[in-house]
Amino acid sequence: MPAFTLSSLLESRATRVIGLALAYWLTVVLAIELVTPVEKIALFWPPNAIVAAVLMFTPRRDWPMYLAAMAVGYFAGRLPGGQLPVVVYVVFCIANIVEVLMVAEVVKRFAGGAIVHDALPRVLPVMMLALIPATLVSATMAASIVTAKVAGASFWMAWIGWLTGDLSGMLLVLPVLLAWVAPGAPPIIAYSRNHMIERTVIGVLLAAVGLAIPTALGDQQQISLVFPYLVFPILIWTAMRTGIRSTTLITLVVGLYAVFLTFLGQGPYAFKGLSAFGQVVVMKGGLITITVTTIFLSVL
Repeated sequence: MPAFTLSSLLESRATRVIGLALAYWLTVVLAIELVTPVEKIALFWPPNAIVAAVLMFTPRRDWPMYLAAMAVGYFAGRLPGGQLPVVVYVVFCIANIVEVLMVAEVVKRFAGGAIVHDALPRVLPVMMLALIPATLVSATMAASIVTAKVAGASFWMAWIGWLTGDLSGMLLVLPVLLAWVAPGAPPIIAYSRNHMIERTVIGVLLAAVGLAIPTALGDQQQISLVFPYLVFPILIWTAMRTGIRSTTLITLVVGLYAVFLTFLGQGPYAFKGLSAFGQVVVMKGGLITITVTTIFLSVL
């Protein structure tokens, strides 16, 4: 009889399935809480990125058990306190599953070979292109059930909200998971002193910008106008100089900061004349644009 060890426990399928269910449940709860302060509009949806990454790194024969764990995590996070009919959440769950399946299958089929660190320059563009049809399909499924089961619901508002939320969540989180989990990357301790100094300077500049924006600019319109111009040069520098790992991480930090500002009701992208829903959609559209541009630059 084989000896029971912590290593064998962590490597077991059961542990990975339970871990995925817990991770998905936790991010679902977090996404539900990250809403605008008054209108309670969801800001972005990162849970699907975790499942998509797991599917990309595992054989297809294991996918059903991970998708089952995803469903368990979803219902555990959504049903308690849910205000919509149960059938709506069932279709939402199916839409999420279809989305991650489409992304994982396209990447596995067309990225060419195993997902290792050196392959990321060809994997990440394929992944970002795969997100387009995957989120279009899932958004259409979700908006259709909402329109059918919720009185007064707008198909296009539900469709745009789901599409931009899933796209921004996937684009911010999935590249980070791929870049930091894919085997073959050099360890951090292998970076030279100059590389570490450069990354430190980038981090300090981002922190300074993050503190200056809400502190020095009291007017919401000023924050919305200045934010992209202060952030873009730092992101371009990161993409051109520091590699995929640092680029995806910095992009995630910037995205989470923008989401946090919106959560506090301070923008960015909160232009006058826009409804609360419009401001959130513009914010997510801005994050999508920043993320796609930065990651494409990093893989050139």
